[in-house]
Amino acid sequence: MAKNSLDQDLRGYLETNADILTIIKKPVQLDDIGALSAQSEGPILFENIIGYPGYRLCDMLVKRRWSQCRALGVEEHEFLPMLAQRLRKSPRPLVDVKSGPVKEVVLT
Repeated sequence: MAKNSLDQDLRGYLETNADILTIIKKPVQLDDIGALSAQSEGPILFENIIGYPGYRLCDMLVKRRWSQCRALGVEEHEFLPMLAQRLRKSPRPLVDVKSGPVKEVVLT
């Protein structure tokens, strides 16, 4: 099922799609995440990565067509025409921002 509008960031996408998100809270080794992700049919979020306190990792956001449709905000029958239309467009220019989620974690 498609949604009415696109999410502006990853946090919004995860919140909007909480109904299909698998959340793994138990401790997981970083080396095991690839194999665990491959077994998931939909988006998966690891909240406790051993050796990386405070970090989270998500994967498989658009593994299947239904999740691709949700990410683009379209119904399945609209997917290919929408994708073709977007691929024909020129890329948008980059925009420098002074703040935002991407700048919240600063490594020193």
